[in-house]
Amino acid sequence: MERQYQILIVDDDDAILSSYQDYFTKQGFTVKVAHNGIEGLEKLREIDFDVALVDINMPNMNGLEMIKPANEENIWHLAQFCDSLAGSPTTAIH
Repeated sequence: MERQYQILIVDDDDAILSSYQDYFTKQGFTVKVAHNGIEGLEKLREIDFDVALVDINMPNMNGLEMIKPANEENIWHLAQFCDSLAGSPTTAIH
């Protein structure tokens, strides 16, 4: 049985969340979404994700504020930030 990777997508734009969720689900990933950094941090604490795509500019708790406690709690190790998830998943990945 092939392993199904888990992705967390954190963005305050519903259209972006939907687009990325649809794309990655069709690629065979398990996808969870969060609408801001507070929700994203809660999900990181609950689930061991393989990848997190995090928008930096969000209300309530931005991407930078979300990743700092995640790193401090050793629940996530940041590799790279995206300033925005705008655009299509295909163009963002390539």
